[in-house]
Amino acid sequence: MKSMKAKAVTTRQEFQEFLEFLVSERINSPDQWENSTLSSFLEAMAGFTADIDGYFAQQGGVENAENATWSVFAQILAAATVYE
Repeated sequence: MKSMKAKAVTTRQEFQEFLEFLVSERINSPDQWENSTLSSFLEAMAGFTADIDGYFAQQGGVENAENATWSVFAQILAAATVYE
């Protein structure tokens, strides 16, 4: 669900709403987050960012990580909640 919501983000307002969704999810459903500490979340965010081209290739190459959009930022955050 997070990844679908992240892919749908196109504006700054939608990005803000996505961030609010993540905060709510973290508070209300912490079991949905693999990376529950700030350090593990940031580490996963860095790892996913390094691997993002492979992720986009698996998704059919629809995004270009070099031209980051609000959607790309949202997808990085969504992935960081579960990326190992």
